[in-house]
Amino acid sequence: MSLRRLLLALVAVAGGLLLAARALGPFDATAVGAAIAAADARLLFAAVGFVLLTITARTLRAILILRAAGAEASRTAIGEVFLVGWWLNAVLPARAGDAYRIAALRATSGGGRAIGSLVAERAMDLVVVAIIAAVAVTARFGDHIPPAIALAVAIAAAIAIAAFALLLGARRFAERLPHPALRRAADGIGTVTVAFRPVAGRAIALTIIGWVAEVGRFACVAYAIGSAEAIGFGGIAAAAIVAALLSTVPFSPAGLGIAEAGVAVMTTAAGVPPEIAAAAVIIDRACSTGMIVLGGIPVAARRLTRGRGR
Repeated sequence: MSLRRLLLALVAVAGGLLLAARALGPFDATAVGAAIAAADARLLFAAVGFVLLTITARTLRAILILRAAGAEASRTAIGEVFLVGWWLNAVLPARAGDAYRIAALRATSGGGRAIGSLVAERAMDLVVVAIIAAVAVTARFGDHIPPAIALAVAIAAAIAIAAFALLLGARRFAERLPHPALRRAADGIGTVTVAFRPVAGRAIALTIIGWVAEVGRFACVAYAIGSAEAIGFGGIAAAAIVAALLSTVPFSPAGLGIAEAGVAVMTTAAGVPPEIAAAAVIIDRACSTGMIVLGGIPVAARRLTRGRGR
């Protein structure tokens, strides 16, 4: 990583943490530690279980889409590449894991298919997110939805529609693209689109499972520290979605600092005391990203030392 990128990542983390601290307001650090220590361990184990369910569902989805598109790599190899990519996204900025995934699968699957599978996954994610967000916002605010939140849901829906338009029209404008690499990428996206149709039902089901598990994880954290009733179903779902989406911001590893700010805003807006909100932010990050970083080390070490082979 260049010094410039490292500095940008540090600035992003620091800025996000400052925003989180501002959203929380004055709080007693001792009380935060006490809230973490008093959290229900059984529910925290359940939260980790939901993290594993999210990882499993999205890994199976990636394998399903790429194999349907004619990828020559084995299911095990695709799964390993996906897991290592997720691990790299958690420890490095700039979505390094996505770049690794495309590079690692290029030899056996084609760069276009690798890119196409990413576009298909993001499109499905955005559709499901838009639906869950609409339900959560309605449950939280009823007929009095703040304009800013309504706009955010509308933007997510618009981006999802644009992503699906790209999937459906990639081959039509592939020949008009000026660079051969762009033409290959567009053709690969078109290949994934055609191959995706027979497995669409299973892929969408896995997408729904993955996002429901995201909500389940944060719900377990909220119940573990006794803040679930104050946050409410809508607030829990919204906080889980905000945490997941902001963790994809490329300026820092897994959106570190930025995602914390988003969760802090969502929890304090529900009237949760700042000490409890801070505990929720710390525990949720430990359960999600911490699990990925620690659990992914053996797979990443084996895959990265072995190289890009099948």
